[in-house]
Amino acid sequence: MLLKNSTDTISTTSPSRSCIRTSEHAVSDVVGTILMVTITVIMASLISMSVFAINPPPDVPQINYNVQNNGSLVDLVHMGGEPVEVSDLRFIHEGQEINISNISQINETGTWRIGTVISLDADTTRIVIVHIPSQELIR
Repeated sequence: MLLKNSTDTISTTSPSRSCIRTSEHAVSDVVGTILMVTITVIMASLISMSVFAINPPPDVPQINYNVQNNGSLVDLVHMGGEPVEVSDLRFIHEGQEINISNISQINETGTWRIGTVISLDADTTRIVIVHIPSQELIR
């Protein structure tokens, strides 16, 4: 026996068999929900990939140094902190770069370590040290 309704079709052949109901009313809602969840997951993954792909800025080395006037030279004594490559540093006084003197105690690797003295060709102790990779001042 087959009963027809305007929206549903119910098929029953015997009382012992189950009823099969076929209706397509909620299919578009389910498909729309699945598409929205899929789009949300894809957007969240794209945003997280772009955020985590950004490289952090380079670290500014922490250095304690002492400035001493030595006649026509200024000595910078590394008193503590991290070793740093001298090629990564710029020594500035009033906007002008100061050159390192030939008598500086920088080792063969060019690293400024604890106890090492950098002698600068300057007659003032008002010197600013700039770390080039991070573009920050070393204080």
